[in-house]
Amino acid sequence: MKSNLAHTRIKMGNFSSAVRNTTYVIIISETTPEILAKAHFRRGLAHVGLGGDFKAASDFSTAKDFFPKDATIDREFKAMITRWRKNDKESEQTVMDRISSSVKQMRDEKAAAFQRFLAGATVITVANGQVQGVRQH
Repeated sequence: MKSNLAHTRIKMGNFSSAVRNTTYVIIISETTPEILAKAHFRRGLAHVGLGGDFKAASDFSTAKDFFPKDATIDREFKAMITRWRKNDKESEQTVMDRISSSVKQMRDEKAAAFQRFLAGATVITVANGQVQGVRQH
C-alpha cells in the first residue's frame, strides 16, 4: 500500500514523502522480493527527483539485485548515467566506478547501522513453541 502511495507522490512531485513511504516498506514491512524491488526502484526515482543521484544509484542497484534483467530499472539507471556524463563530461567507466564506490559506501553504512541495532537487541530463543531463554545481545 505504501509503495503505491509513493508512486502517486512521485507523480505529484512530492519526492520527500515518496522517500518516507518507500523507506517504510523497505525497513518495516514484511514483504516479497517483488515488493522490495519496487520500493527500492521507486525510492530511487524519488531520490532522482530530489537531486540525490548517489542515493538513487544505491536503490536502483538494490532493485537490480532482485531483478537483474528488468528493463525499466535498466532504463532509469542508464538515464541517470547519461545525465551524469553530460553534467560532468566523464567517461562511462568513471561514472560506473563512482556509482560502485558510492553504493559500497552506503551499503557499508547500512550494515554498520544494523550491527549497532543488533548490539542492543533482545534475543528470545524459542523451541517447540516454548520460550527457552531471553538475553540481551
